[in-house]
Amino acid sequence: MSSANTSSASMTDSLHFPFIGRMPALSPLIAAVAILVTSIGVRFMLSNRSQVPIALSDNIASRNKRIDQYRFDSRRVLTEGYTQFKNQIFGLDTSEGIIMVLPTHFIDELKSHAALSFGATFDTLTLPEYTRIHAATPVILKLFIGKFNPSLGAFMPDMQTMIQTELLAALPKDNNWKSVKIYHILFHLVCKSAARSLLGEAAAENPRWLQVQTDYIGTAISYVQALKKWPKALRPFVYRYVEGYSTLRKQWNEGRAIVADFLARKKANNWEPLQQPPSFFDIVASTYRDMSVDEHLSLQVTFFVAGVHTSAATLTQALFDAAVNASCIAQVREEVQQLHASCGGVIRREHLSQLPKLDSFIKEVLRFSSPDLATFVRKSSQDVTLSNGFHIPSGTTLEVATGAIAMDPEVFDHPKIFDGLRFWKKRQLENESVKHQFTSVSPRDLEWGYGRHACPGRYMAEVAIKLVMIQILLRFELKNPEGIARHESFNFDGQTMPNTEADILMRDINA
Repeated sequence: MSSANTSSASMTDSLHFPFIGRMPALSPLIAAVAILVTSIGVRFMLSNRSQVPIALSDNIASRNKRIDQYRFDSRRVLTEGYTQFKNQIFGLDTSEGIIMVLPTHFIDELKSHAALSFGATFDTLTLPEYTRIHAATPVILKLFIGKFNPSLGAFMPDMQTMIQTELLAALPKDNNWKSVKIYHILFHLVCKSAARSLLGEAAAENPRWLQVQTDYIGTAISYVQALKKWPKALRPFVYRYVEGYSTLRKQWNEGRAIVADFLARKKANNWEPLQQPPSFFDIVASTYRDMSVDEHLSLQVTFFVAGVHTSAATLTQALFDAAVNASCIAQVREEVQQLHASCGGVIRREHLSQLPKLDSFIKEVLRFSSPDLATFVRKSSQDVTLSNGFHIPSGTTLEVATGAIAMDPEVFDHPKIFDGLRFWKKRQLENESVKHQFTSVSPRDLEWGYGRHACPGRYMAEVAIKLVMIQILLRFELKNPEGIARHESFNFDGQTMPNTEADILMRDINA
């Protein structure tokens, strides 16, 4: 990429600082230095802008306004950019700078490129220097993939019992329709499932641990969103004054005390597992005995963030879709009932692959309402040159517009129609029986990313999501209140979330 000339008009627009009047009380010297650093940083960034087309730039001259459009209406911005610049590289103006959006024909050549890092991009989203939510290192991911993922089946009997108990306690107990705010119930279930496998059974039954983890994630999300309203150069000066910082510190210390107790018991047990099957904490602590309490807590928070919110959001979206797709969900329910009867009610890991219609339904939910509108996210650690000669400078963030691709009629037939059996039908075709699965990764299955940085937690998500869906479909019918269409989602900075306060109607079909 070569530098683009910046007009005086756009420079003036970019140096408009509406937040200065809302700045916390800083010393005059620090404030002056911060503003100077920001001014220099903005000029540097603008002087090195790419000559690739920028989404919305034809209609919105102000970079700040384009950033706001992406922040609060990410799906539309990505879709418009993808449609306008199809099969081209284009840029997005975001609060973290310009992101380059790649067409899918580049992902095979980049999927294992050593200079492209997912971890650096994750850190851009979570701001770990302020939240302590760090991307896992390669050695930790190796343990997760090599030792933890293969043990997921061993957790399933206990998880199934827990899910049954929790659902029966929280959901309607008769065949009269009852209004339910389902997200909060699902979030609690996913939290308990994750705590059981990540830290331990005692953690899953410790309300304080579940609350601290939930609160910390919620506080961190709000805090990061608030901090990102400040330019990057100002954040080191203002982060302590941004709303949520003191709460984060308090919650961190509460979580730290709980993890410290687990680590002390682990040492007293001569580093042997505290439970069977071993939790992820057990695996890590036995392998790296010199890790500190804070490092263990950071890992727990990171994997909690990566798994809990996305799984709870996907489950909620699945029930929102189930509530308005009665004929499709009836076929899925029949499949679940048949399997449940054949296995004596005990769902094991191998049984999950025997539910292709359920798998298809959840995959279609992900196509419509993936928590991430962009995947294959990478940050370059050095200059990279693509096969077509395009130059990517070090520090550039790259991604693929997965949400827009999912609605492309050249990729999916009738893409705006929700068809819960879409992928089941594809698997009926010759040589397609093992493709198009919920956890698949390919150039046409990008919801989990692709290549060596494809989401390692997708199998953990699959277990939790399918176990919950199985229990709900076995026991309950769902529909929306009269006259209410499928509940809308919200998107912010490339993320999609369901309406967490929306109601669906449920009744117990076995009562």
